[in-house]
Order: sequence, then structure tokens, then C-alpha cells
Amino acid sequence: MARGRRNGQDGTALATALGVFSLALGTAQVLSPDGVSRLAGVRGGSPTVQAVQRVFGVRELVQGTGILASP
Repeated sequence: MARGRRNGQDGTALATALGVFSLALGTAQVLSPDGVSRLAGVRGGSPTVQAVQRVFGVRELVQGTGILASP
């Protein structure tokens, strides 16, 4: 039996899951940049690290929205 997609829905489900994950990660980065930094193993809670986490969080929110909005 050949491996691969069984139907066209597998790609859609994966894209939806990726979009939802991006929204969740972005939300965490914006609301709790220190927590995400600790989880990622980044030391220090300097204002620069917090700002970078928040900027990346906004980027993730935009990417997640784009993924979920695409047909």
C-alpha cells in the first residue's frame, strides 16, 4: 500500500493546526514574553529580549491569521 494522503483534507487539517498553533504561540509571546523566553532557554529578562519576543509574537499572530484566512 502506498503512503500518502488519503484524501484532500489532510493538507487542510495540517494548515489549520499550524494556523491555530501560530495564533497560540503569538499570543503567548505578546502576553508573556519572559515565560516564552524561559521555555526556549533564553537567559535574562532584559527589555530588549522582551521587545524581541513581542515583535515575534505579533509576527506569529499575522502569520497565523494569514494561514487560517487562505482558501
